[in-house]
Amino acid sequence: MNEQTTKLITDLASKLGTTTEYLWGVLIKQALYSAITDLAFLIFSVIYGFVLYKVYKWLCEPVDEGGRYTRFDEHEDNVVMPFAIAIASIIFIVFLIVNIINFPNIIAGLFNPEYWALHEILKQLK
Repeated sequence: MNEQTTKLITDLASKLGTTTEYLWGVLIKQALYSAITDLAFLIFSVIYGFVLYKVYKWLCEPVDEGGRYTRFDEHEDNVVMPFAIAIASIIFIVFLIVNIINFPNIIAGLFNPEYWALHEILKQLK
């Protein structure tokens, strides 16, 4: 760590009334908690996307013997169903973007918590 980072940790520890070693240990534990939280959100997003895909597939299945009409066609007057699928898809895209942004935190938090803690401290310096 450079001098500015060490000073920041020392100042923060003194403001909190604790030692630098204790604060560093807390940051290392927080790395694991943050990674697990982000991983849980990733798993939730994958399940959400899978369910959304299955529902869309179910809605697109033919309901007549000729295969010309789907469940979407059964409810032509119902505007809510396609609108709901579109909104659910937009939510999934937002989840996907958040997961792409958080993926490095998952890797760093699980496999290199010291880097995660240092990265969080350096973000405070900016």
